[in-house]
Parts: sequence; structure tokens; C-alpha cells
Amino acid sequence: MRLQRLKVEQLRQFRKPFEIDGIAPGLNLFVGPNEAGKSTLVRAIRAAFFERHRSSTVEDLRPWGDSTAAPTVELDFMVGDTAYRLRKSFLQRKRCELRHGAHSLDGEDAERHLASLLGFAFPERGASRPELWGIPGLLWIEQGQAQEIRDPVRHAADHLRTALESSVGEVASTQGDALIAKVRSERERLLTPGTGRPTAELKKAIDARDELQAELDEIDARIAAWRQQVDRFASLKGEHAAEAEAKPWESLHAQQRQAEQALAASEALVRQRDADTAALLQADERVRLFEQQLAAFEEERRALQQREAGVAEAVQRLDTSAAIEARRLSEQAAADDAYRAAADALDHARQHDLRQELALRASESRSRIEELDALLARCEGEQVRIGQLRQQAAASAIEAADVDRLRAQGKALDALQVRRQVVATRIRFDLADGVPAMLDGAALAGSGERLITTPTTIDIQGVGRFEILPGGDTLAALAREEADQRAAHDDLLLRCAVPDVAGAEARLAAHRQAKQDADLAAATLASLAPKGIDALQAELAAQHARHEAAQGRLSALGAEGPPVQPPWAPAPLAEAEAQHAAAKLHADTIAGQLAEAKQARLVAHEQHAAALREHEGLRVRLDAPDRHARQAEAGRQLLAGRAEQAALRASIASRTAAIDGTQPEMLKQSVERFQRSAELAQHAHQERQAQITLLAGKLEEAGAQGFEETRAVLAVRLEAATRRQRELDLRAKALDLLLGRLEAKRQDLTRRLRAPLQVRIDHYLRLLFPKAALEIGDDLLPGLLTRPATQGQESGAVSELSHGAREQMGVLTRLAYADLLQAAGRPTLVILDDALVHSDSDRLDRMKRVLFDAAQRHQVLLFTCHPAAWRDMGVAARSIAREQGPDAG
Repeated sequence: MRLQRLKVEQLRQFRKPFEIDGIAPGLNLFVGPNEAGKSTLVRAIRAAFFERHRSSTVEDLRPWGDSTAAPTVELDFMVGDTAYRLRKSFLQRKRCELRHGAHSLDGEDAERHLASLLGFAFPERGASRPELWGIPGLLWIEQGQAQEIRDPVRHAADHLRTALESSVGEVASTQGDALIAKVRSERERLLTPGTGRPTAELKKAIDARDELQAELDEIDARIAAWRQQVDRFASLKGEHAAEAEAKPWESLHAQQRQAEQALAASEALVRQRDADTAALLQADERVRLFEQQLAAFEEERRALQQREAGVAEAVQRLDTSAAIEARRLSEQAAADDAYRAAADALDHARQHDLRQELALRASESRSRIEELDALLARCEGEQVRIGQLRQQAAASAIEAADVDRLRAQGKALDALQVRRQVVATRIRFDLADGVPAMLDGAALAGSGERLITTPTTIDIQGVGRFEILPGGDTLAALAREEADQRAAHDDLLLRCAVPDVAGAEARLAAHRQAKQDADLAAATLASLAPKGIDALQAELAAQHARHEAAQGRLSALGAEGPPVQPPWAPAPLAEAEAQHAAAKLHADTIAGQLAEAKQARLVAHEQHAAALREHEGLRVRLDAPDRHARQAEAGRQLLAGRAEQAALRASIASRTAAIDGTQPEMLKQSVERFQRSAELAQHAHQERQAQITLLAGKLEEAGAQGFEETRAVLAVRLEAATRRQRELDLRAKALDLLLGRLEAKRQDLTRRLRAPLQVRIDHYLRLLFPKAALEIGDDLLPGLLTRPATQGQESGAVSELSHGAREQMGVLTRLAYADLLQAAGRPTLVILDDALVHSDSDRLDRMKRVLFDAAQRHQVLLFTCHPAAWRDMGVAARSIAREQGPDAG
């Protein structure tokens, strides 16, 4: 299988169409950062094949926040020499189309063809599951799943066994199985079957030895602890006696008292500086008050000059507002006359417009009545056609399931004929001239070939008669099976009333076409009458009523007589309404301006009176007899306050310098340090005394327990238990070795049966682990890996390797399976989504050689977010981000 083109739309971050074309036959490298959409493209490929198009369990394909999206995937690929195009849409527009050559399949037919072609299956309902993925599930590696090989192989086991054309059941009949079973039984009495760990009697012997060893270790630990406690007791007593004589805490208390005296002197300086600071704040406040008082005297003098200018301005505003009020009164009278004239013109225009509207309604109703009459006639014709088409569909009805069964039976009959030809006996002859020979009474001459499917006789003159019985029971069974299949096929053809499969397919196509035509006619009828024919008839009656009502009102207006007409022609209604609105707006505007002018005149009058009062009051205050004396006193107080400020600032600076010299914070820290040191020294002395008392009690208790005697008894018991454990361990190793040799012999036979797969495994394994060997189990899964080690060789299960190594082995074995499947003629495509990310540089280089070699036989799609690690693969890397473009996703 070779993928040529991939296109997605409305799928996760690919909201807009995104296409990758020109995919090469061998290795293809797609790179991009996280969230670029690499895993989304892999998910799209898997969904296109594994998910049913009608499935409702693929909500993960929908872009975030877009409930109306219809995720779509389109693929172009080759299988052999046949080109395929698959297009599948999910959720909103559920559809599946598959085209190959001149053929086209839709829906479930297309999905069944895909499953049969590629080797997987669909679920009966719900989301697709790994156990149904078959060959693609094995070869298409999802992100983070390369190391998981057991389940994918198990799900594709049938396809792999078919490719191997062998059965693991042949191994079960190998001679020596009884001996292997006996040796295995004896071994399992001492070792577990899978891991080879001790069990039963050997496990008990090991546990007894370990238990005695643990008891001996515990006794040794107690003896060592007792000796350490003796040494510790002597050391503590010496330290305690030396400290009791020195009494270091007394000197620390003396240093503490010296530091406290220095700290008290420094705090006295701080209190004096704080008093000067408070006095300075009071002096600052007095200076500020005197400055404000002098500024107020000056402000009153300037304010009198401003009040005189304000009185003159108030007089001017009062005269101006009176003139504006008189002008607004004249304008209001003219605006009222214009408004009354516009109102009369609007009344005449409305009467004229009503007559025109009624006439228009009557004309529109008449036109709609004619349209509805024609539409009702067309709908009745469509109803008759729908009935005829539905009768045709009923007459040609046939079940699609029956047609599918006929197709399957036809394919089964063809397969049986092929099998009979394979099983039948072929006779090739080359007779000499003149030698008469007869085949079931028919003459044979010259050379040729005959296919024998029934008992036959050959007569050769001068030689005798040969009776040929071809195929034995197998051919007869095939003949009986073909007869049964033929009878069931003919019976189904009779029940479906068709001559053959082609006739059934033609009848089904005719039935579907008739149903489609009937549905199209019904859709046409629905488009003509969305609410039904009854709604059209109701609308027709309503239009008749509307037409009659309009004609009646026109007649009534004519009976009342024409209105009194003005001497001029009536203006259009819109123009009259606009003129009326403009006249009203103008009149309202003039009225508002008049009110504003009156208000402005009253305000100007009040402002003039207020300005006169303020000017007179301020002049009285400035002419007060004591004003000059108060201003002079404030000046003298201001000078005295500033002199006091200067003296206080000098005192504060002097005391601050003295305080900084004593460093009060350092003195506080020294007091705390000496106090804590003295307390700690006294506490340590008391703690050491308590430890001495406690150790003395423990040593007395330990001396009475007899540790040395107990240890001697345990040593004797441990020696006996060790001898028993060694005897059983030697027997277990001998049985294990014998079983390994026997199973190796049987594995050699198994290996020959699976030689094709083993050859491909060995081919790739040599590229990753030179001189290594990998066993393939009866279940076709990788088992024991043997490879060179520092000393000799080492063996272990693949499942016990590191994560990175298991990931490498998972890719390697999948490529071997792909080679096997390709040799058997099955389509193969290898996909790796960010695989091998846990490989070191050396292993990665080896895996690159493996992948490059596999790409010579298979198409490989490699998606990675580490482009620098793959730049030496000999192919150009295609960036998902660049191909996606700035507007996608």
C-alpha cells in the first residue's frame, strides 16, 4: 500500500482545508512543533479507515467550540497497481465514498471493501476498538505506543499465521514432550514456572536461612551498639566534669550586663532627640499659621480690585440679556403661524395617501390571487406524480440484504470452483503417432492436458485400462458443498424473482431510483407548498377577503364625497410630514430659546446685585481701624518662629550624631546574643547530665541479657540451614539447566517452522544489536533476547528492557512483520508518530539504518517534533506548520 495524498478539513485544529500531496513511495519525514497537528493527521488516517462514517463516538475529531463542524478526510492511495480515492465525513455530514478505477462504492459497501482489502474489521456498534484493527493496528504506531507490541500482534495474529502458512500445533507432537513435562514438574517443585524464583521447599529453606541470618545480624548490631554506648558514656562524663569546673555561662552573663548598660545610655539620647523633634513640629505649625495670616491680608487687597471689575461686567451682561429676550418674543410669533399652516397641509396629504394605499392593496391582492391559482394547479400535478412513482418503487421492491447475500453466494460459488480446480487431478500426455488412446470414450492424440474432477478411465491399445479417482474425499466434499451452495443460491434467486445477481442488482437500482424520484417529487412539492396545500388554499381565501375589503373602503371614501381641497396641489405625505415636523421643531426651538433668554435676564439681574453686595462688604473690612496693627504683629511673630526652628534643627542633628556613634541596634543584638548563649550553655550542661544517667541504665540492662551466648547458638543453627539451602539450590539449578536444554531442542524445531519471520527479525536485529538473537514465541511475539555482555552473554525478556529499548524493539519487530505480510501479498504501510523519542544518539543512529533499510520495501510515514535528529535520513523534511499556512488551524 502506498499513500499519495492526504487532505483534512474541519478536523481538530485544521478548521480550514489542509492538504499534503506528493507523498513519496519510501521514507517520508513530517516535522513540526508540539500542537502543530502531527498526531491529528495520524488520527485522521486511522479514523478514515477504522471508524464507521455513521459513528457518533468520534467527537474528538470536532474542532473545539464548533458544534456544526463536519470533520472530513480524503486519501489517495495505491494497492498494487490499483489507484483508490477515499473520502469520509463524520458527525454533521456523514458520508463515505471509495473510488477505484471505474468503480465507485458508497457507505457500508465502501467500508466493507476497505476492511477486506487492508485486513481489519469494523465494530457492530460504537467506537472502533484495537482488537479489530488487524494489520494496520500493528503497523500504524501511535504516539507513545511503540513499546506496546503484545496486543497489536495478538489482534493481527490470524493474518500473520496465514502469511507464515504454518501452524504452531505441529510442535506439540514433537517426541520428548513427556520428558519435558516431567522435568518441568520436578523443577516447579523448587522454582516458579515463569520467573524461576524459589518456591515450596527451596523457598522455605531460603526463608529459614534468611530468618536466622537476620537474627544473627540483629544480635551483632545490638553488641556493636552496646560497645558504642560504653564509649559514649565515658566521653560524656569527661565533657560534663570539664564544663562544671569552667562554668562558661557566668562570663556570658557578665558580657550581657555590660551591653545592657551601654544600651540604656543610647536610649536616653534617643528620648532627648524625640523631645526636640516634637518641639520642632510645634514651631513649624506656628510659622505656617503666621504665614497664612499675612497672605490673607494681601489676598483681601487684591480681591477688592477684582470685585470692582466684576460689578462692571454684571451691568454689561444685564443689558445684553434684556435685548436678546425682546428679539426672541418676535421670532416666536412668526414660528407659531408657520406651524399652523404645516398642520393643515399634513391633513390633506394623509387623505390623499390613504386613497393611493387602498388602490395598491387591491392591485397586489389581485396579482397574488392569480399566482396562488397557478401554484395550486402545479401542486396537484406533483401529488399525482408522487403516487405513480411510489407505486413503481413498490412494484420493484427488493431487500438490499438479499442482494448482498446473492453477491456473497456468487463469490462463494466462484471460490468453490477455484478450489475444485486446485484439488482436481491434471493429466498431461504426449502420445506417439499411431498409438490409439481413449479418455472416457473420447480419442486422445498428440500432446495436451486434461483436468479430471470425476472418476475417469483411460484405454491404451496394447497396454490396458487406467482408472483415475481424482481428489478423494476432498473433491467429493467440495462438489457436495458447491451443490448445497448452488441450491441455496437458486432458491434465493427464485424468492427474489430475478434470473441472476446482475438482475437483482438492476432491480435494486431501479427500486432505489424510483424511491429517489419519489423523494425528489415530494421535495419539489414541499418547496412549492412548505406548509401544505391547505395553507395555500387558506392564503387564497385570505387574499380574496383582503381584495374585497380594500375595494369596500375605496367605495366608502368615494360615497363620503371629496374633502375640501386647498388652492394648491397636495404635497406627498412624506414631504408634508417632514415640513410639519420641521415647523414644529422650529417653533419648539424658538420657545426654548425664549425661555432661556428670560432665565438669562433674571440670572444677570441677580449676579449684578450680588456683585454690588460683595464689593461693599470687602471695602468695609479693608477700612477697619485695627487692620494695620494686626498685620505688623503677625510679621514679628513669624520672625521669632523661624529663629526657634533653626535652633531646634541644630540640636536634633547633634543628638542624632551621638546616637549613631553608640549603634543602639548592635547593642540590642549583643544583649540578646549573650543572653541566649548563656541559656544554651546551661541547658546543654543539664542535657548532658540526663544523657549520662540514661546511658548508665541502658548499659546495666544490656549487660544482663547475655548477647554473646545467644549469638553462638544462632551461628550453629545458621550453618545447618545454609547447607540445606545449598543442596536444594543445586538440585534446582540442575533441573533448570536440563529443562533449558530440552526446550532449546524443541525451540529449534519451532524456529524452523517460523523461519521466514525469524529471517526478517534477524535481519533487522543485526542492525540494532550485532551478534544478538531474539526468540519468537508460539504466539508470534518477541520473547527472550540474548546479546553480548561484558562477561559472556546475557539473556532476558524484551518486556524487562528499558522503555527506550522496548520502544526500539517494538519498531524493529513491526518492520519484520511488514516484510512477512508484503511477501504474502498483503498491503503494508508503516506510520510512526513521534516514535523513538527515548533513544540515545547511538541507538537512534542504528534505528535510522533500520528504518532506511525498511523504506526500500515499504512506504514509511515518520512524524516528529525533533527535525534536527532526523536530518541525515536522505529525504527532505516536510514542515507541517509551513504546509498548513498562517490561516489554518
